[in-house]
Amino acid sequence: MAAFSFVLLNGCSDDKNEDDVVNYAKVIAGNYSGYTSATNGAGYFIDMITENEGLVITANEDGTANLVLTSSQWGTFSSERVTVKSTSGGYTVSGSGATELSAHESSETSSYQFTFTGTIVSLNDAELVFDFPALMTNGTIITFKTGSAPEIPEDGLAEAVAGIYNGYILATNGMGMFTDMLSEDVVVSITANEDGTADLQLVSSEWGTFNLVDMESKN
Repeated sequence: MAAFSFVLLNGCSDDKNEDDVVNYAKVIAGNYSGYTSATNGAGYFIDMITENEGLVITANEDGTANLVLTSSQWGTFSSERVTVKSTSGGYTVSGSGATELSAHESSETSSYQFTFTGTIVSLNDAELVFDFPALMTNGTIITFKTGSAPEIPEDGLAEAVAGIYNGYILATNGMGMFTDMLSEDVVVSITANEDGTADLQLVSSEWGTFNLVDMESKN
């Protein structure tokens, strides 16, 4: 009687099957609608809102993504091979890029580098923060958020805009004596009054001091 023996070989590997690897960029790909809020490090503007902004994310086969933000205020800037990671409750994105922007209402543009990070939960719940370190004095932060910009109650507008703003003046004379004459280092101070109005003071080394009192504020 012949004896038979069988040997079962089981190959084990720590390598993941390619079909099990999730391309998170494909999960978050889509069109996002929202608004941007911009703040300059030198106080030229704080939480400047621009509505009806658009963000488009497309997926690459290697798991990275391409991103394009289109803004009526800031133009279009894009980033390729964006890193996408899965986190608890959503996904994080990060990357960098460059865009052409104009300053001081000039038709001439300059290239500005930016980096960004963001969190995406869904097409209706996303926030990305773009950091432009060389855009205007002390840099500028532009934040994109999905949804509609928050509304400020009428009786709270004066308090919302109160603060100190640093900027510049472009002056034009109606008789053509000067056009777009630039005056920098201008400071505007806005103070909220208890009755909902506001007082404003503008100080310029070129033009002196201007004062406006009891200004009404409206949406």
